[in-house]
Amino acid sequence: MDIAQFKEWLQNLPSDEESSCGYFTDLTAKMKAFKVSDVVSSDVQEYLITAGFRRSGDLFYANVCDHCKKCQSIRINLSQFKLSRSLKRVLSKNSQVVVQVVEPKIDTIKEFLYLRYQKMRHHDESQEFSTLHYLQSMRHQMYQNPQGTLELQLILDNKLIGFGIIDCGMVTVSPVYSVFEVELAKQSLGSLFILKVIEWAKENDYRYINLGYYIEGHKKMHYKNKFKPYELSHPSSNIWCE
Repeated sequence: MDIAQFKEWLQNLPSDEESSCGYFTDLTAKMKAFKVSDVVSSDVQEYLITAGFRRSGDLFYANVCDHCKKCQSIRINLSQFKLSRSLKRVLSKNSQVVVQVVEPKIDTIKEFLYLRYQKMRHHDESQEFSTLHYLQSMRHQMYQNPQGTLELQLILDNKLIGFGIIDCGMVTVSPVYSVFEVELAKQSLGSLFILKVIEWAKENDYRYINLGYYIEGHKKMHYKNKFKPYELSHPSSNIWCE
């Protein structure tokens, strides 16, 4: 299937039935979603990222809610990105961190970091889920990837302290999911990870970093507006503007 055929197929893909919204308890959500079992070419990957699709494992999905357009895709134009004082401080306090970009591969060290990270993030629910549940989620979420997906690792004193999955289109890089050492929360490793993705993308001649969905005023999305200037895509028109 070439890119023109894929666009037509995607346009005709039916949306799912309404379900509870993952961001607002009083709203419902509707998605278009599909699974992939083959290679996703860089031009198809680029189209999906630009069209507002996100990925979890082998599942691509996009919000297509009828009555709510709060979710907007957010991206950084690398030619215009400027380091703020706070981001410079993040780089300064992590100056000893080394970056490696490799093919994604699961191992026991990453499993240990993932488990600690999930139990810290979901401490109110952590007793409801077993270690097996979390590890199964990890394998699907981070290691069922299309060909071409990469893993960016943060290493300090020869020890892995963070890692994340990134998708690469023709001109856009899109972080999918990342995990960090919970004992280093004060090091702002989430921001550091994005900064290192930006550095790597610039070095490899990409033009944009897509950070997924942004919802103005939502506490889980606040960290994304640290990276300025940024562009937002209107959910209906997919036109990008600052």
